[in-house]
Amino acid sequence: QLTIDHPKFTPFLHPEAPGRTPLIVSDYLVTPGIELTKFGKPVVLMSDRKVGTLPHIRFVQYEVKGAEARASIEYKVQGVHATFTLVSDSAGTWKVTEAELVLE
Repeated sequence: QLTIDHPKFTPFLHPEAPGRTPLIVSDYLVTPGIELTKFGKPVVLMSDRKVGTLPHIRFVQYEVKGAEARASIEYKVQGVHATFTLVSDSAGTWKVTEAELVLE
């Protein structure tokens, strides 16, 4: 949820454009059973096979090392690739400490 809600990434989602809501996320590297929301609607999780050419976010890398994690996502319809560094505090709450976006 932290990645799709990040203020550097959200402007690329364009909910006003046709086919952009509800937001679709490929289920690749996504924890089964997770429930996400965006733009006041549940996010639709879909397999890579089913998502085809629909506008969608895809997690391309996710790695956790202790209290730090890195997640990379792509949103091909906008040509954006984002990498987020996240840190967990002592209570187990994650926050984004760095966000890097590359436009293709």
